[in-house]
Order: sequence, then C-alpha cells, then structure tokens
Amino acid sequence: MKQETFKFSEFLDKPQPPKGYQGLSGFHKYWGKKPIEAWEFLITHLTDKNDVVLEPFLGSGLVAIKCIALNRKFIGFDINPLSIELTKLYLIPPKQNELKKAISEIYLSLKDEISVLYGLSNGKNASHYLWNQEELSKVWIKEGRKKFEIFPTERDIKNIVYPKFYEPKQQPKFFDNSRINTKNRLNYQICSVQEP
Repeated sequence: MKQETFKFSEFLDKPQPPKGYQGLSGFHKYWGKKPIEAWEFLITHLTDKNDVVLEPFLGSGLVAIKCIALNRKFIGFDINPLSIELTKLYLIPPKQNELKKAISEIYLSLKDEISVLYGLSNGKNASHYLWNQEELSKVWIKEGRKKFEIFPTERDIKNIVYPKFYEPKQQPKFFDNSRINTKNRLNYQICSVQEP
C-alpha cells in the first residue's frame, strides 16, 4: 500500500505557507476551517486516483472539492446540517440566472420591511445608526461612495423604540474575535421601528 512507503520526512524540509481561501471557499467563516493545502498534500500523497476519501467531519466541504479536483471519490458526513448544505453549494453551484432570480425574489419580498427600519424623516435611508448609551446620537447616510453624518430629528428618534415583549432566556456571551469584530465587553440591544 502507498501508506507503507510514504515518508513524511521527505517533505517536511520544504514547508509551503498556505495561500489563503479564494473563490467560493473564501465567502464564509466556517469555524474550524483549516488551510486546504494540508488536506491537498495528504490526499495527493496518501491516495491514488479513483481511491475513496472518507471525511467524517465534513465542515465547510473544502476536502470534498479538493477530492473531486484530484479525481478521488468522496464520502463525507457531519452532524451539522449547514455543512451538508455548504458542500452541496460547492459541488453543485446554482446557475447564474437561478442565483440572480433567487436574490431578486428575496430582495423584493423584504425591501419594504427593511426600508422601514432605515428610513429617515428626510426621505433618505440610514446606513448606520450611532448610539451613545441608549440615545441615538448620529446617523450615517451613504450616497454613492460618499458618507454623510447627520443628526437625527425628533421624529427619527421617536420612531425607534425598545419593545418590552422580548426578554431572552439566556444572555449571549461575547468574546474577542477580530475576524467578526466582536469584543468580550459587548452587549446587545433589541429595538424595533414604529411606523411614523
């Protein structure tokens, strides 16, 4: 068998830094995603074409893609249903016209509800709300590539309220993670918008 004659030492003196995630593999931040070069190295050197590679922790599906690209058969599973869906997306991506149609349908179905959340009394939409404790202090408006910072009107401030009907059963725990811009000192606030 190939595994019996394989010598890792022949390759360890030539380390290659990972190139990073590109293309489809770079569009999400699946936890535990490892550099694909390590898996490609193992698949290439420990298997032959048409061999079967078993991946019991499918994760983001990158090993499945690499196996197909290297002419290996692949079996993968994961306890997380999202893993299965991500892998299907990688292996059988939707056609461009199907994707465009789906995005358009989502946009049209949510456009009015979302616009209410960002609509200001001046008829423009906010891109960001800036808060000072529980008080809305400034609003950003984007026009093209330019950003304008304005003060909210009394009407804008009145349209944003804190509902009393929702109390979470468990407080979320935040942690420091620069990739998703969180800090352990963060807290959350729930707010809703009332129609003017």
